[in-house]
Amino acid sequence: MPSIKEELIELLNEEVLISNRKTFGMYGQINFKITGIDPENLYVEIATGRKDRKSDPVQVAANVRNAILNVPRDMLPCKKIDVEYKNYPVGNSYTHPDKYILTHVVLPFVDDFKDEPLPSSLIPIEEVLITHRAKYQVS
Repeated sequence: MPSIKEELIELLNEEVLISNRKTFGMYGQINFKITGIDPENLYVEIATGRKDRKSDPVQVAANVRNAILNVPRDMLPCKKIDVEYKNYPVGNSYTHPDKYILTHVVLPFVDDFKDEPLPSSLIPIEEVLITHRAKYQVS
């Protein structure tokens, strides 16, 4: 039987974020999925294999973070997003699953946006976030 945390991760990947995941995959050939969650971090795996461009892992991670923030309306109780970014330079992760460049990126998730512009329609309000986070804290 899956734990509550595993059910939450599956719900986020398969229902809440599915349209974002499809959009990133179709238009950017960037695949992402949530792999873990705790009160401090949201763990995300990003994989891409496009040969025609060199993607900046930090910028791609920031774009994925912003997309994730916009869908659940910043109700995930995490302070940081911890990204494992896999770039498959040979093009296909299925034919060469062990050949990739791994980059680890850690970005603020919600708390540190007071002085940083967020390129989206989301405006975090700390008093609201505190109330919602308290409801969803994973112990």
